[in-house]
Amino acid sequence: MTHINQSYLSRANIQDAHLRYKWDDWDVQAVCEPEDAALYDRLGRLSHRALMAFTTGCGEWVVYRFEPLSDDDAPRKHMEAAWAGMVDPWYSRYWEPPDRLWLGPVRGPLQLAIIFTLEAKVDAEACGDVALSAVRANELTEHVLTDSRPFSAWREHVLQRLEPLYPYRDDDPSGDVVPREALDPGFDFQPELTEKLVQEYLRSLNPQSNRFLRTASEMLENGFGGTPYSFDIQEDRRRRADW
Repeated sequence: MTHINQSYLSRANIQDAHLRYKWDDWDVQAVCEPEDAALYDRLGRLSHRALMAFTTGCGEWVVYRFEPLSDDDAPRKHMEAAWAGMVDPWYSRYWEPPDRLWLGPVRGPLQLAIIFTLEAKVDAEACGDVALSAVRANELTEHVLTDSRPFSAWREHVLQRLEPLYPYRDDDPSGDVVPREALDPGFDFQPELTEKLVQEYLRSLNPQSNRFLRTASEMLENGFGGTPYSFDIQEDRRRRADW
């Protein structure tokens, strides 16, 4: 079982079988326009990892919304791998859904949710504009939900939690890893829990059943240093300082 059935998603009651929004495969960017300038500025004050977490969190809303309408497990497994890839890029494989197979008002939004997490990861590694992917993921999520109020409430709660804990710093743009639990309004998240929560998440993963995760043997054969699927927050901070 992949990790997406967050309690707050099930309570939000967003799995509407009826599609009440417009979708044009030839103009998907229109879904994200105009971009929310105020939200973009607000997101731009977060660390890159916080933005990756927010973008992936939005992606999980989209994936969960469409679960009754799609039997493809790729989006769910991609989001699972995206959380691991935020801890260390070695853990996740880059996979971009081919356009010709991801069309229509269900698969189109799912593809776009995946693309935004990929763009956030690439931009974070290159110190690019990660906030752009985050705000577009937000716009996509609002677009496909019949009632976006639960999502809006979640977003505000999450941002109020992330802002004091993960501000952007010029000397450390990436910032600490953000555990999935930090995006759960019902979880009493404290930063000192980070290492334990991330360790538990990594140990729960099964690369044998998720093609978007690299196996430990594959990583070691290709030069990965350290112990695969293990996390030490102090070592992570030392690597960032050296970089």
